[in-house]
Amino acid sequence: MAKKFFYVCAGLFMLAMSYQLGAQRAAAQGSTQILGAIDVANVSYMTGGTLYGVHLNAYTGIDAPPTSIPIPHSGTLVAADCTVGGSPAVISDAFVVYDDGSVWQFTPGSGWHTVASMTGGGPTATASATWGQVKSTYRK
Repeated sequence: MAKKFFYVCAGLFMLAMSYQLGAQRAAAQGSTQILGAIDVANVSYMTGGTLYGVHLNAYTGIDAPPTSIPIPHSGTLVAADCTVGGSPAVISDAFVVYDDGSVWQFTPGSGWHTVASMTGGGPTATASATWGQVKSTYRK
């Protein structure tokens, strides 16, 4: 019986020791975000802080090599889209939407500028109630 108890204690000790030596927050290996969109004649994708765009041709596929512009600021993108045209290919118009609700537009003459903010103004206000108040509300 003492031998079994020793093995159980040794196993728990090894488990605790391995946790102490190797425990850390779980995180993904990569740090780049990839986001893409396809519309009628353009493909756009964002990775590593750069928005890439390429114009598509129905007969030959890609008309020219992809062109790129840096995104306005770091953050998590929710959506990205751009229009590519001209020869050589340039991004003539682009939109990006961040997770904070800000919408940015790119035009070749003026660069990036904020178009709108889709946030509702913060969290919804609530009133705290005691358990007795909650019970009295539903027992009527």
